[in-house]
Parts: sequence; structure tokens; C-alpha cells
Amino acid sequence: MIIGYAQLCAADVEAWHAGATAFRRLAQQVEERVAEFDTAAAGLRQDWRGTAADAATVAVADLRELTAACRVPIERTERLLAEHADRVAAARRALLAARTPEAAALAVHAARQSDERTAAALAQLTASMSPPCPPAGPVAVREWWRGLSRTQRELLLLQSPERIGGLDGVPAADRDRANREVLRRERERLSALLASLAGDRHAARERDRVERTLAGLATLADRLARPGAYLLGLDTTGDGRAIVALGDPDRSKNVLTYVPGMGVRLDGQLGTSLDRTAAMAEAATTADPSASTAAILWLGYDTPNSLFEGASADAAHDARAALHDFQDGLAATHQGDLGEQSVVGHSYGALVVGETVRDLGLRADDLVFLGAPGVGVEHAADLHVDPAMVWAASADNDIVGLAAPSIRQFWVEQVWPRYMGDPMPDLWHGHNPADDRFGGRVFEAADNANPISAHLAYWDRGNPALDNVGRIAAGRESEVSSPPPPES
Repeated sequence: MIIGYAQLCAADVEAWHAGATAFRRLAQQVEERVAEFDTAAAGLRQDWRGTAADAATVAVADLRELTAACRVPIERTERLLAEHADRVAAARRALLAARTPEAAALAVHAARQSDERTAAALAQLTASMSPPCPPAGPVAVREWWRGLSRTQRELLLLQSPERIGGLDGVPAADRDRANREVLRRERERLSALLASLAGDRHAARERDRVERTLAGLATLADRLARPGAYLLGLDTTGDGRAIVALGDPDRSKNVLTYVPGMGVRLDGQLGTSLDRTAAMAEAATTADPSASTAAILWLGYDTPNSLFEGASADAAHDARAALHDFQDGLAATHQGDLGEQSVVGHSYGALVVGETVRDLGLRADDLVFLGAPGVGVEHAADLHVDPAMVWAASADNDIVGLAAPSIRQFWVEQVWPRYMGDPMPDLWHGHNPADDRFGGRVFEAADNANPISAHLAYWDRGNPALDNVGRIAAGRESEVSSPPPPES
């Protein structure tokens, strides 16, 4: 910025003229590229027919529009730079010819005024090229996204993939494009960071964190290389978050969302959680082969990392708004009739689902709780939904069944009745939803002699719990099997 006599005298006017010339050449190159796209499009229409040809024609048209849209701001920038250079040159001549201090001051003022006006015009030009900020709420975001021009959407996907990738209400295919770019950038950034930490003996902990995150991103990239996978969310801060759909949630008849529990992180157990998600999608397809079902791993919150953290509902409180908006976004972007929309919460994830339903409501036809330590309420009716849409299962020996809210209850009401075969009603976070007295619908799950294995085996092949989740997700509730009656 020109602020005084010395700066005006030293102003490199020729550099501004050279910049304007460079922008003029760039505008000419853009015009040439647009002409090339027109030629290519004409050749495609003449020599190629069919679905693939139609898709290629649309792609070329998109690129042509995006390229053409750059010409006007480039030409405007060239004019602004050239006009500013001319005004500054005139002001410098006036300064050198000035006979009085007042005349010199007027010359400096003219140059400074041109500086400010040019900066404001360039800022306004930049703002005009940027699409408007998205509104709040998935439905409003959907309408905002639809209202953008094709060029504006492409610019946002190129310039701000991290923002678009996390917007509920943007179609799954567009979120996937944005988040794959975020994934690519994060892998490059973390790889460079890891290299910079090599040999630093004080950075061992940070190196370990980066290595684990990179391993998680590699697992994620491997799954995304398989057909039908969509990356709907990615965040590498903290423990990391990832939202992955197996199947297109915008076009599948049914959509299942799986909320995992304690210890599941971007850098840990991600592969196992994706396997469980895939198993539920397969079970739903088995239950109704005529209807497609997309299954989504929603690791959209920081899960507890220890039993101490799991005994608190803080993480569930923090996750409520994100899960609520995500489910609303699935319904907003779905094309055609949405069949069965179900949400499955396992372990601490069941509490996340329960508290979201209780406090904010949740877009779902069925709520499924597996191995829950409670869901934040004492009765299904306290969720403010039809109890008939509340489902739960707990293996007889699931270790979470020992999550008593007090030491006295652990001994008096849990351990002794547990091994006498009675249900375990009261847990860390409310009444056990797999207890008949909770008021929901209890379905069959396989028992397991190992309490930890029992908590993790709901997705094992042959476990009736997996088959039942598939039936619920496919809308085949009448085929769900109930637990066998207790032995006398």
C-alpha cells in the first residue's frame, strides 16, 4: 500500500502493468480452452452414443462451464491492475512536478486512494466468485445446494472440501467427493509431519499418534477402494471421526445407521466397525433380497476411551446434535420413497442414540440397542416414541450387564441374581432396554460363556442377533425371533 512520499516514488508501476499483461494472456488461454471443450463436446455427440457417452458429455459440459466462468474475473482483474498502474504513474509524475507541499500531498493522496479502491474492488470480485454461505439445518442446506449453479458447486468442492464434506443436506455423492479430497490431503499432511518428527527424541508420543492416525486413514482408503463405499465425514483431530456408508444412502430403499461404542476411533477398531456395518447390510439383504439397504458407520463423535469415561454421559451429550442432524440429512437428500430408516446403537453408542431421541428426537423408524449400559431413560415411553419401534438384545453373559450404578447394587442386585438366571434391570445409564419391563421389544441374541466375547459377538455369523437386526432394517419385523423362555 502506498502510504507516503518515499513509497510513491519507489512504486514499481511496470510490475503492475506486467501483472495486468499476464492476466490478459491468461484470459486468452481460458478462451482457447473453452473453444477446445466445445470441439470435444461436438465430437462426442457425433461419434459416441449410449449411457457412457451421455455421462462424458455432461462431464465435458461441467468442465467447460467451470473454465468459462473464470474468464470474466480474470479480465476484470487485468483491468483493475492496469487502471491502478496508470493512476499511480500519474500520481508519481504529479509528485515529481509538485512545486508546493500541498500539491505533493494531493499526489500522495490520489495514489493512496487508488490503492484503497483497487483493494476493495479485488475483494468484492473475490466475494462475488464465492457461493453464499450455507444456511443452518439439513433441509435448508439441501435447498441451498440445489440452488447453486453447477460452477458454484464445483468451486466449493475444489476450494472447501472439508466444509462441504461435513454438511448434512448435501447429497452423498458430493460429500464423498469432498471427503475423499480431505482424506488425500490429510494423508499427505500427516506423512510430511511424520517425516519432520523423525529423529526427534522428544516427539515420540506425537510420532506414535501420527502413525496410528495414518494407519487408520490407510484402512479407510482401502475400504473406499471397494465398490459402493461413500465417505460422508472425516476429521483427524482428537481421536478422529469418520462416517462411511456401504451402499448409496440417497438411492437405497432402506438406510441403517450404526453408532459404535467405547474405544472405537479413527486410529483404532475402525476396520472391525466397518466389518460389523457390512455384516448388517448383508443381513438386511438376506432378510429382503428385493430391497437395497445402505448401512452407515456413524463414528461422528469422540467415543469414551476408558470405563471411567464410559460411566459418564458427557460424550453422549456432546454427540446428540450431530447425530440428530445427520439422520435428518439422510432423509433430506434421499431420492424416492425412503423405506425403513433404522439406527443401531451398540454399548455406549446405545446411550448416544437414546439420549438423542430423548432430548432432540431422531429421524428413524426403528431404534435398536445391542449390549446397552442403559439408554438414558427408565422406560421406552420416556423416549417419546412408540415403544413398538424400540428393540433391544443383550447376551445372557454380556459383561455390560454388570455395569451397576453402585457397588451395593453390583453385589446385591447384579451378581447374585445374574447367576441365578434373572435379568439385570438397572445399569449405569438407566434401565436395561433388553429387560421386558423396559417396555420395548426384546429379540434373541446368542449367549457366550466369555463375558467380553458375549459383548462383541452380536455380528458373528450364526448369531440370531445379527439376523434379527437385518430383519428390522429391512422392515421384516414380524420375522424377528424372541428370546427363548428361561429354563425352569
